[in-house]
Amino acid sequence: LDSLVLGESQILSQVNIVNRLVKENKGNGQVIRELFQKAISAGGRARNETNIGSGAVSLSSAAVELALKKLPGPAALSSAMVLVVGAGNMGKLVIKHLVAKGCTKMVVVNRSQEKVAAIREEMKPGVEIIYKPLDEM
Repeated sequence: LDSLVLGESQILSQVNIVNRLVKENKGNGQVIRELFQKAISAGGRARNETNIGSGAVSLSSAAVELALKKLPGPAALSSAMVLVVGAGNMGKLVIKHLVAKGCTKMVVVNRSQEKVAAIREEMKPGVEIIYKPLDEM
């Protein structure tokens, strides 16, 4: 397992999911079960007992933090029109992080409109998400 962001919580979550799936399918022996449990425990302790998760904790949040550094000031995001390429899992997370930071206007470029519409439905009132087809880029 490798992560682009040190301390990314999604990695520990993925290990938990794999462990659960393997247990449900009776696909691991005692040694592997113990190894998974110790890895999950160590990951949890690292997150709780150190500052490993104090900064950006996912690639999407790191991308938003980097984008924010390029703006002239913290208030600039509320009036900025932000471009997000893709409406898959990563794009959706980027949009959620942007909204949490105060962004209310975004253009989302994607192959199809359906995913963008679904994300738009999940947003709070006042968040404007405009769809643009990828093939027009």
